[in-house]
Amino acid sequence: MIKRYKVLIISMLIVIASVCMITAGCKFSLSLEDVLEKYELDTQVTYFLNKGQFEDKSQKKEMYYKAGTKPFNIGVDSLLSGDASVGMMHGYEFTGWYVAQLGPGGRPLYADGTEYDGTNYDTERGGILFSNELFDFSKPLEKDDHYYVCAAWSELLRLRIKLVCEDFESITVGETTYKTGDEVASFVLASDQPEPNKNYLIPGLDINEYTAVEFYTDIECENRFTDWPVKSRFEGEDEILYVKYIKGYWNIISDVDGVGTLFSSSGASANHYFISDVDCSELGVVAKFNRFSGVIRGNGYKVSNLNVVATGGYLANGAKASIFGDIQARAVMTDITFENVKVKFDVRDNADPYIYFVASSIADGATIENVVIGGELAINLNDGSRVTSTTQTHWLYGHVVNDSDYTGGITIVDGTSCVITSLDGTTQTFIYNKNSEDNN
Repeated sequence: MIKRYKVLIISMLIVIASVCMITAGCKFSLSLEDVLEKYELDTQVTYFLNKGQFEDKSQKKEMYYKAGTKPFNIGVDSLLSGDASVGMMHGYEFTGWYVAQLGPGGRPLYADGTEYDGTNYDTERGGILFSNELFDFSKPLEKDDHYYVCAAWSELLRLRIKLVCEDFESITVGETTYKTGDEVASFVLASDQPEPNKNYLIPGLDINEYTAVEFYTDIECENRFTDWPVKSRFEGEDEILYVKYIKGYWNIISDVDGVGTLFSSSGASANHYFISDVDCSELGVVAKFNRFSGVIRGNGYKVSNLNVVATGGYLANGAKASIFGDIQARAVMTDITFENVKVKFDVRDNADPYIYFVASSIADGATIENVVIGGELAINLNDGSRVTSTTQTHWLYGHVVNDSDYTGGITIVDGTSCVITSLDGTTQTFIYNKNSEDNN
């Protein structure tokens, strides 16, 4: 577990500065001693930077000041010249300058217990130790003092993403195999962390073979995570999310766009996976299927307020129309509810089409389990048109003699209705009730 403020030590710098900001990067005809004397630079601060680098790639800087001035807080104050800005380390945050720990000789101590020699910073000694005392940059410096400060860093929290495999054991890409619980990606937990592309978390993974479903906060994948940008829920700890993968290429449905894709021309033979209830009140209308051979895994979710119509307007003589059309033998529909579905079909003059609510036919071999459908079928007749196949006992399914003969995995909601409206405004209404003899 990563600590929120895991402090790292930094190493040594050389910058010459004054109130006017004279720096070591400048060229002088005078010696260093002459410059210090000329500009009365009689106080010194040594900055150590064991991790990371200054922007000039150095790790130690010496800065000289006139007594009574305030030292520069490198990384916070803006310098007027020279290269004394702290270069940021990826994955770490600069948290300030601390007073170095001094040895018996009055010089900073390395992590191995030896004392800094005053000139050469040795990167092999584990860095300069420092105290818990923040250096006070607001206090004017005193004459002839030499201050030693060390920069502190905190390792930034990370967003760690772990894999969940649904209905399979592992994913192998190249020579690497990932199993449920394995970390597949991590990101610095930035305040503006965008949602990463779920399908490209595993380098080299063929997105046609596996589809990333969604991010979750638990390995059981019961709680979706949608609150981007992500923030750590536990102080000082990395944030862990789980991404669930399923085999094959799927349309993941969490909103009306996903339902629109389901009822598109390509959706009839595609795979569809629900991860949320969807209210289609704002979707507009979708076209009925002529035939359906795809897969719908509803996962217990509900589609409500769907409006279904026929493409091309009026139905011609002998045409077939229903929500799912002819359901093919390879079709799969499981654990889905369609609530308050509004189906409207208009019939051309003198035509007699075959109109049903759910399906025109269901082939042997189709897998249909725990599917619930309810709503209203509205049939609007025109001059001389009729629907002789749509009767009190035969308006839900087209492949059975009577609707009551159907014994598959579809449940019709009580109160579901069929209303046939003639050109003169007269209506004929059928209402489904599983206990009513009118349905038999």
